[in-house]
Amino acid sequence: MSFAGIKLHQCLNKFSNEDEGMKIISQFATEKNTPIFIHLYNFKEVKKLVQLAQEFPKANYIIAHCMGLETIAKKGESLKNIYFDISTYFIISEKRIRFAMEKFGEDKVLLGSDSPLGDRNLELNIETIRKMDLTEKQKNKILGENIAKLLNL
Repeated sequence: MSFAGIKLHQCLNKFSNEDEGMKIISQFATEKNTPIFIHLYNFKEVKKLVQLAQEFPKANYIIAHCMGLETIAKKGESLKNIYFDISTYFIISEKRIRFAMEKFGEDKVLLGSDSPLGDRNLELNIETIRKMDLTEKQKNKILGENIAKLLNL
């Protein structure tokens, strides 16, 4: 099979990040060099994901909507395999984007389009980044270079 990533949504399909299945998925993602995009359900699951990311340092995890960003910053700031999706524009503030960049680096922030809600989500998300006081290099990384690198494109 040819695919670019694995998407998991704990709000729609109940599972725990400490389940054996998550270890199997993390091992598979490591072997296939493909990221795991995950919409976390609650703070307990955020903490469990940090433990999972520590156990599988070669698996890359993209956190949908920067959920649990502050908790991850406290519990797993040293992790190199955590990335943050900044969709959607109406729930991700410039302050949170800057916080993610400050704590994890500009290479760990990814433009996202993961929301069917709202009008012109992707366009407004791009506009947010373009208006921020960032270097062109930082903007380009967030707007596509980071995900291209992560996906080996």
